[in-house]
Amino acid sequence: MQKKTFKAIDFYRSNRLAYQLQFLPLLYGKKEDGVLVTHFPPEEYLKNLYHQGFKNLPKMHLFSELKDLKYDNIDSWGGSITIKELAQRYNISYAIPEISCLKQACSKEFSFRNCPRLPGSKILSSKADAENLIKTSALPRVLKTFFGFAGRGNRIIQAPSDLKWKMGETYICEPWKKRLLDFSTQWNIHNKISFLGTTINHVTDKGFHIGNSVGSLKNLFGPHLPFLKEHKKIANEILCKLKEIGYFGPVGIDAMIYEGPSLHPILEINPRKTMGLVALLLQKHFYRVPKITLSYAKSAKPGLLPSFLEIEGQKKNIFFATIVDEWYS
Repeated sequence: MQKKTFKAIDFYRSNRLAYQLQFLPLLYGKKEDGVLVTHFPPEEYLKNLYHQGFKNLPKMHLFSELKDLKYDNIDSWGGSITIKELAQRYNISYAIPEISCLKQACSKEFSFRNCPRLPGSKILSSKADAENLIKTSALPRVLKTFFGFAGRGNRIIQAPSDLKWKMGETYICEPWKKRLLDFSTQWNIHNKISFLGTTINHVTDKGFHIGNSVGSLKNLFGPHLPFLKEHKKIANEILCKLKEIGYFGPVGIDAMIYEGPSLHPILEINPRKTMGLVALLLQKHFYRVPKITLSYAKSAKPGLLPSFLEIEGQKKNIFFATIVDEWYS
């Protein structure tokens, strides 16, 4: 008998935009699965999915229904204490690494100490150290918090006056490079390390993630394709280290090719599912075409769900409307 799974997204009630992430499993969940949500989306949202080809969506259930449902296990976007407690309460299987392991894997300190670095990169634990480095180094530079993701938490320092230091925070300081190409590889660590695929990452000038493309690697990478083999070799080494500390589950590893051209093989490690993985699953299961791009609307109030799906040979289609304030009134 095939096991039934809850696709669940950890979310934070203090951030209403994060509520959107709980609907992402509608894109990659199977018909026999369930999606656990705090509330149902508007009917037009589901109609839009249907018209885009998602005709066998998993069933959505409210949290209040959980005690009456029969599912074998929960599969979340990333490891979560909240979901672990929920699973224990209702006797549903939910396997994640130890929380201490998750914290270590999620921190940029782990990749900084275990991966190749950009020349001149340093960990800064005080404002005085930062001021001294900025005075003696070429600008611009970028400050990264240990737990920022998708470019969030990054601060671009173009002049000494740009330095804003948050007391008690520790940063990684790197030289700012002119990007030629951003990409990511998707993996899964279980009994063995499995490679799932590669996507091109679309980012803003400041490094914020805004979309992913999947397709022919030769076409997507062009003359930079040889760098992918080098990246995968180094990525496999860091995945072995993640496995050694007890991590298991999905991993997305970001990399960039910058002026030179040169490769920064490990830009960021994401020990969770990623939008790149969603793009790969979309192409595999729904859109068997040479290239698709999943991206976000340029909006004053951008959401976390992708806004557009661009299919090769077709115009850019509205995929999701940005979830508006009225959803939460």
